[in-house]
Amino acid sequence: MITLACIQCYLALRTSGEFDEVDYLIGTRCDWYPDRYPCPRSGCNGKMTLTDVIDSKILPLLEVHELNPQECFQAFNGLGLPKERSCSEVDVLRVMGNKKIKFIDMRNVNNTTRVIIHSIVLEDGCRIYFGSSPQGAMVYRIAPPRSVVQEVLDGQS
Repeated sequence: MITLACIQCYLALRTSGEFDEVDYLIGTRCDWYPDRYPCPRSGCNGKMTLTDVIDSKILPLLEVHELNPQECFQAFNGLGLPKERSCSEVDVLRVMGNKKIKFIDMRNVNNTTRVIIHSIVLEDGCRIYFGSSPQGAMVYRIAPPRSVVQEVLDGQS
């Protein structure tokens, strides 16, 4: 079993599986080993630490996700956690509702009058990520807003 934890936002990913698959995707044979695992939480720029043991004092603070090796690999490549990958029309309409846009993460395309939109942040902190597809813009990840207060309250119940 492999556990990776981000001490900046207290997210932890735990996975196990066939040794070679785990080792190639997220273990000693991957590009992130030993200290370049990007934290997959939206808005966190921290790095995750590969660990064998988690101190019992820190464990209650962690938001632990049990993922298979492929899901970990996808998360480290920017696709988010599995619950963030449900991006149907119903999901997009549900999170957008009548909310206002707080911020648009976009970049100019050099030597044109065009922009590329990477994500849109709504007033409640929810972030909707966009990619391209042959049919047009595609939502590939919906990251819910993070409430540190709610996380603390949930940990105490």
